[in-house]
Amino acid sequence: MGGARPRRPISRRAPCSTSSSRRPAKADCNPLWTATAALAAHVAEARRQVRRCESKANGSSL
Repeated sequence: MGGARPRRPISRRAPCSTSSSRRPAKADCNPLWTATAALAAHVAEARRQVRRCESKANGSSL
């Protein structure tokens, strides 16, 4: 019986609990995760900038 199923990385197995050391390790294992994380960060930053511009233009109408 061959193990055809790819193993999922378990977060508990990480030796260090710091986010700075956990990110590169996860990125090395899964390049798709890196692309997704980068895209999510870009979208989040874009939303923040849009909110700043809207609040300045509207004069905090909310």
